[in-house]
Amino acid sequence: MEFVFAQNSDTDRIKELWQQDFESYEPYFSWYFSKIYRPERTLCLKQEGRILACLQFAPYTIRLRNCDIACPYIVGVITDESCRGKGLGRELMREGLRQVVKNRNASVCVLKPAVPLFYLKQGFRFSYAQFHYSLPMDELAPLAGVNISAHHLNIDTEWPVLASIYRQMLNHSNGYVLRTEQNWRNFYQELCGDGGNGLIFLRNGQPCAYLFYYIKNRTFFAREIGFYDRAARSSVFAHIKNNFSDCKIFSWEAPYGDNSHLLLADFNGVHYKPSLMTRVCNLRILEQMTYPQLSEGQICLQIHDDFLPELTQLCVLSIANGKGRFEPFHTTALSAELNCAELAQLVFGFSCAEQLASQGLLKADNRSLAFLQKILPLQQNFMSEEA
Repeated sequence: MEFVFAQNSDTDRIKELWQQDFESYEPYFSWYFSKIYRPERTLCLKQEGRILACLQFAPYTIRLRNCDIACPYIVGVITDESCRGKGLGRELMREGLRQVVKNRNASVCVLKPAVPLFYLKQGFRFSYAQFHYSLPMDELAPLAGVNISAHHLNIDTEWPVLASIYRQMLNHSNGYVLRTEQNWRNFYQELCGDGGNGLIFLRNGQPCAYLFYYIKNRTFFAREIGFYDRAARSSVFAHIKNNFSDCKIFSWEAPYGDNSHLLLADFNGVHYKPSLMTRVCNLRILEQMTYPQLSEGQICLQIHDDFLPELTQLCVLSIANGKGRFEPFHTTALSAELNCAELAQLVFGFSCAEQLASQGLLKADNRSLAFLQKILPLQQNFMSEEA
């Protein structure tokens, strides 16, 4: 068996594998393989020239702890039905994580798990969460504000408007994709493949919000809501309530930091939902991020990683002037021990040191905990991309 990146001649076989488990409805399937799929970003496990398993990398840059960080999105992980249960998917993922570092020039990656347990065993951990809304449409009333004008999106001329609103909305968030023009076009084209549409909202003649949505079986799916402020967000809810009354259900995957649900009469239709998993693939991520000012010091880290043994290390992380660097191991006053899996949650700020320690996932004395708490505080993560 060998690991190789796909060639153009492999596309039909990869489509065949894709259709075993993933969405193959039209026009999405044709759109994906004509606009998104790239052979050079598809890692294959082959035996005697036949592809037995494959995965794909979608290249993204995210804003992580105030730094622009390469973060490939792993998608389309699949093993041929006839070969499952033999550990091929596990070996494919191991090689894929090494390729993240070698050929993707990245230290972290992200994915949306269909089977979380499979990825938990490989050192992935949830680092993003959402509130899932599924409400009768008339229960949106408490969220609805003042009606403002809206028009259908012209992606060719108005993607910079979307980008401006997006940046403002996520000004204090973490882990979000730095969307390029092509990212916006792909996002919108995927939505259109579901029969969806986009709206731009104007307040006093100026753009203040956007809405991506589609409708199926009398359910209104809010794919993404972007807004400058709470008033703009409330106006989007007012538009939905007043203009889509034929729909019975409102569905929305809201960012975990969004507090709209606190205005509802009851919370029965809103549920907490872990969404995306992350993985540290190279400990150099600790040198690529920025740290809070006035948090100088150093700590000895014992990192364990059974899935990627090369990440099992004993090292010293020194923090000065908001930057981190590795130094040769020497005795320090502070030390901590944890798995690389939990390190991902610290890096992304989904969990803090004290939380991990209380669960027995991090071993450290009180001073070490306090230092880790200071340099890696909790963050509010957002990502709406699915591939």
